[in-house]
Amino acid sequence: MAAGVFKMKWNKIRGKRSLTGLIAFLVLLPVAFYFWFLLFGRDYSISLPGGYSLIRVYAGAILMADKNHSKIISPNIDGYKVFGHIVIGHVSSDNLPPEEAADSQPGYFILDIQSGTVLQGLDEQRWLDLLQKYGITKKPGLHKPSRFDQIFSS
Repeated sequence: MAAGVFKMKWNKIRGKRSLTGLIAFLVLLPVAFYFWFLLFGRDYSISLPGGYSLIRVYAGAILMADKNHSKIISPNIDGYKVFGHIVIGHVSSDNLPPEEAADSQPGYFILDIQSGTVLQGLDEQRWLDLLQKYGITKKPGLHKPSRFDQIFSS
């Protein structure tokens, strides 16, 4: 008899825990999906100096726009770095639809924020030669644009 009472009390307690856990799961699951969507399910932009920005227009297509939201470098920017008043990077047209690829200028680019000058479609050697004029003597490592750049910008 005592074993039966103990078993009955344990099942009641276990049932309450299961119900509480189920309710918590059903409440937290939509909240988790909401935050997941906010963080990973939308396009984003990365602010750059001088009002410029990198904008993800869809998966696999990142472009650069000026402060008036006019496109100045077509997709796809696959690497970039900011050095004071210049932004440097690389554009590739791989994996772009044909209409986007036609507008893209693959190669390296340099944006001088002070003058607004954009040089793009540069081969690596020409790019490195031009970087020396800005005091960059070693080949810089480029950073792949990420939605986390908008949170953890340096």
